[in-house]
Amino acid sequence: MGPLKLRDIEAAQMRIIEVVRRLESEGELELGGSKVDAREEVLA
Repeated sequence: MGPLKLRDIEAAQMRIIEVVRRLESEGELELGGSKVDAREEVLA
């Protein structure tokens, strides 16, 4: 894979964000807090 255009990268990132937001709104995905919070929950 050679060099990529910035606009192609940004477009792909936006598609990922759209899918994540849709999945979260449908209850298929739950985004937690920061990594520190998640680590604290596991240790507790």
